Amino acid sequence: MHYLIFISLATKLFTEDELNDIVIPGRKNNAANNVTGLLLYSDGIFMQIIEGSKTDVAETFKRIAADTRHKKVVVIVEGEHDTRTFPGLDMAYSLANKDFVEKMEGYMNDSKTGPSKLNEEYPAINVLKIFAENNNILA
Repeated sequence: MHYLIFISLATKLFTEDELNDIVIPGRKNNAANNVTGLLLYSDGIFMQIIEGSKTDVAETFKRIAADTRHKKVVVIVEGEHDTRTFPGLDMAYSLANKDFVEKMEGYMNDSKTGPSKLNEEYPAINVLKIFAENNNILA
Protein backbone atom coordinates (compact mmCIF):
# COMPACT_ATOMS: atom_id res chain seq x y z
CA MET A 1 0.00 0.00 0.00
CA HIS A 2 1.50 3.31 -1.09
CA TYR A 3 1.08 6.40 1.09
CA LEU A 4 1.93 10.06 0.74
CA ILE A 5 1.76 12.72 3.43
CA PHE A 6 1.94 16.42 2.65
CA ILE A 7 1.33 19.81 4.18
CA SER A 8 0.22 23.03 2.53
CA LEU A 9 -0.89 26.54 3.37
CA ALA A 10 -4.45 27.64 2.75
CA THR A 11 -4.72 30.76 0.62
CA LYS A 12 -7.03 32.14 3.34
CA LEU A 13 -8.58 31.00 6.61
CA PHE A 14 -11.48 28.71 5.76
CA THR A 15 -14.87 28.53 7.43
CA GLU A 16 -16.40 25.15 8.18
CA ASP A 17 -18.69 25.49 5.14
CA GLU A 18 -15.72 26.27 2.89
CA LEU A 19 -13.88 23.24 4.26
CA ASN A 20 -16.92 21.10 3.45
CA ASP A 21 -16.64 22.39 -0.14
CA ILE A 22 -13.21 20.73 -0.18
CA VAL A 23 -14.05 17.58 1.76
CA ILE A 24 -17.29 16.46 0.06
CA PRO A 25 -15.98 16.35 -3.54
CA GLY A 26 -12.64 15.05 -2.23
CA ARG A 27 -14.37 12.04 -0.71
CA LYS A 28 -16.12 11.30 -4.00
CA ASN A 29 -12.87 11.57 -5.94
CA ASN A 30 -11.01 9.39 -3.47
CA ALA A 31 -13.74 6.73 -3.49
CA ALA A 32 -13.71 6.66 -7.29
CA ASN A 33 -9.93 6.18 -7.24
CA ASN A 34 -9.75 3.68 -4.34
CA VAL A 35 -7.81 6.17 -2.23
CA THR A 36 -8.26 6.50 1.53
CA GLY A 37 -6.79 8.92 4.02
CA LEU A 38 -7.13 11.78 6.43
CA LEU A 39 -7.29 15.56 6.00
CA LEU A 40 -6.44 17.80 8.93
CA TYR A 41 -6.86 21.56 9.05
CA SER A 42 -5.59 23.98 11.67
CA ASP A 43 -5.44 27.77 11.33
CA GLY A 44 -4.69 27.87 7.62
CA ILE A 45 -2.49 24.78 7.52
CA PHE A 46 -3.52 21.54 5.85
CA MET A 47 -1.99 18.16 6.42
CA GLN A 48 -3.21 15.24 4.38
CA ILE A 49 -2.41 11.57 4.27
CA ILE A 50 -3.50 9.64 1.17
CA GLU A 51 -3.03 5.93 0.56
CA GLY A 52 -3.77 3.47 -2.22
CA SER A 53 -1.94 2.06 -5.22
CA LYS A 54 1.12 4.06 -6.23
CA THR A 55 -0.59 5.17 -9.46
CA ASP A 56 -3.83 6.17 -7.72
CA VAL A 57 -1.97 8.10 -5.03
CA ALA A 58 0.16 9.91 -7.63
CA GLU A 59 -2.87 10.90 -9.71
CA THR A 60 -4.81 12.01 -6.63
CA PHE A 61 -1.89 14.05 -5.33
CA LYS A 62 -1.40 15.72 -8.72
CA ARG A 63 -5.05 16.82 -8.69
CA ILE A 64 -4.86 18.02 -5.08
CA ALA A 65 -1.59 19.91 -5.60
CA ALA A 66 -3.15 21.82 -8.52
CA ASP A 67 -6.00 23.13 -6.34
CA THR A 68 -5.69 26.92 -6.03
CA ARG A 69 -7.20 27.00 -2.53
CA HIS A 70 -3.80 26.14 -1.10
CA LYS A 71 -0.14 26.83 -1.85
CA LYS A 72 3.35 25.75 -0.83
CA VAL A 73 2.45 22.07 -1.06
CA VAL A 74 5.29 20.05 0.47
CA VAL A 75 5.51 16.26 0.55
CA ILE A 76 6.66 15.23 4.01
CA VAL A 77 7.01 11.50 3.47
CA GLU A 78 6.08 8.94 0.86
CA GLY A 79 6.48 5.20 1.03
CA GLU A 80 5.01 1.73 1.24
CA HIS A 81 3.14 0.06 4.09
CA ASP A 82 1.68 -3.44 4.45
CA THR A 83 -1.88 -2.28 5.07
CA ARG A 84 -4.00 0.86 4.95
CA THR A 85 -3.84 3.10 8.00
CA PHE A 86 -7.33 4.47 7.21
CA PRO A 87 -9.29 1.57 5.70
CA GLY A 88 -12.84 2.42 4.70
CA LEU A 89 -12.28 6.17 5.03
CA ASP A 90 -12.43 7.86 1.63
CA MET A 91 -11.26 10.99 3.39
CA ALA A 92 -11.53 11.28 7.12
CA TYR A 93 -11.55 14.94 8.07
CA SER A 94 -11.05 16.85 11.26
CA LEU A 95 -10.16 20.25 12.48
CA ALA A 96 -6.83 19.53 14.12
CA ASN A 97 -7.63 20.77 17.58
CA LYS A 98 -6.85 19.59 21.09
CA ASP A 99 -9.97 17.38 21.28
CA PHE A 100 -9.01 15.55 18.08
CA VAL A 101 -5.42 15.00 19.17
CA GLU A 102 -6.52 13.73 22.58
CA LYS A 103 -8.65 11.11 20.80
CA MET A 104 -5.52 10.03 18.93
CA GLU A 105 -3.43 9.97 22.11
CA GLY A 106 -3.60 6.19 22.37
CA TYR A 107 -1.81 5.92 19.05
CA MET A 108 0.69 8.62 19.84
CA ASN A 109 1.50 7.39 23.35
CA ASP A 110 1.45 3.64 22.99
CA SER A 111 3.49 1.53 25.38
CA LYS A 112 6.07 0.64 22.72
CA THR A 113 7.05 4.18 21.84
CA GLY A 114 6.16 6.40 24.75
CA PRO A 115 4.90 9.95 24.30
CA SER A 116 8.06 11.46 22.87
CA LYS A 117 9.18 8.77 20.44
CA LEU A 118 8.11 8.01 16.92
CA ASN A 119 6.47 4.75 15.88
CA GLU A 120 8.21 3.23 12.86
CA GLU A 121 5.19 1.04 12.10
CA TYR A 122 2.79 3.96 11.63
CA PRO A 123 4.38 6.89 9.78
CA ALA A 124 1.02 8.65 9.44
CA ILE A 125 0.68 8.75 13.21
CA ASN A 126 4.20 10.17 13.50
CA VAL A 127 3.31 13.02 11.17
CA LEU A 128 0.07 13.64 13.05
CA LYS A 129 2.06 13.89 16.28
CA ILE A 130 4.55 16.31 14.79
CA PHE A 131 1.72 18.37 13.25
CA ALA A 132 0.01 18.59 16.64
CA GLU A 133 3.19 19.58 18.44
CA ASN A 134 4.25 22.18 15.87
CA ASN A 135 0.83 23.82 15.80
CA ASN A 136 0.57 23.97 19.61
CA ILE A 137 -2.56 21.83 19.54
CA LEU A 138 -1.53 19.98 22.69
CA ALA A 139 -0.78 23.17 24.63
